[in-house]
Amino acid sequence: MDFKKYKKVWLTLLFLIIPIAFIWTPSIAMHDTSLARDDDFVIPIIVTIFLVILLVSLILYYIWKNTKRDKQLMEQEINRQKQMESIGFNNVDNMSPYEFEEWIACLMRSYGYNAYTTKKSQDFGVDIIAESGPTKIAIQAKKYSGAVGVEAVQQIASGKQFYDCTEAWIMTTSQSFTQSAWEMAKKLDVKLFNRDCMIAVLAQKHNASDNK
Repeated sequence: MDFKKYKKVWLTLLFLIIPIAFIWTPSIAMHDTSLARDDDFVIPIIVTIFLVILLVSLILYYIWKNTKRDKQLMEQEINRQKQMESIGFNNVDNMSPYEFEEWIACLMRSYGYNAYTTKKSQDFGVDIIAESGPTKIAIQAKKYSGAVGVEAVQQIASGKQFYDCTEAWIMTTSQSFTQSAWEMAKKLDVKLFNRDCMIAVLAQKHNASDNK
């Protein structure tokens, strides 16, 4: 059981064990003396049974509550995934850079990858990590209108090593990369996806969905 997730359960258990210990300690102590009587254990037994029932009820309640919350969060994530997938590439131009990163992560998840965005600062040029089996892809999302330069290629190649990835991609809204970027990408084994490539990927996915 995850301690952080069920922290309240563990605290409740602790607070119930303490009174049970206080209830039974005098009775156990008297049991070793001639003053002990059979009815000395009746009240501790009744109180203990009540506390145990209360504890079990609280544990079941917390488990049910967390399960319900997890289900709701999963449903929200599924709905958000569907909404992001339904967005056409032309609408991507209206997104912020962070929204574009999340859109690419959703796109990769729709292809079966476990994809997630990295932290916003000190990401070493990697905006999204996408994993599937032994494949781990470092992706830089460039919300850009001009030609993407060689610096982006160098960044993602470095980020690939930092995150121990097997592949490095740059996905951009731009129509083009500079010649030096193409040359460096070939040398460093970085895959480049410009606007036309992204549109082609989406078209291929939509056609596959329509044929199902």
